[in-house]
Amino acid sequence: MAFNIGPIDPDCPCERMCPDRTPECHGQCGKYKAWRKKMDAFLEEKNQRQNAQDTMSDAKKKAIWRKMRNSRKVSYNRLKSDA
Repeated sequence: MAFNIGPIDPDCPCERMCPDRTPECHGQCGKYKAWRKKMDAFLEEKNQRQNAQDTMSDAKKKAIWRKMRNSRKVSYNRLKSDA
């Protein structure tokens, strides 16, 4: 199984064999900073789109979560009789 063999985003400037690679690379590399700024803007826009499509209110979500949480409760010793 391949693990951490390269960037997930093909536009990412970080490569395994980058000659400028250092432990402080992401704090100093201008190419990475420009790419990160672009990715942050893209992810923020994606998050706003998903929030706009969300039609359920927070109160309704909490009610559903509460119902699901209560339905998972198990009553032990329910079948035992008091003798």
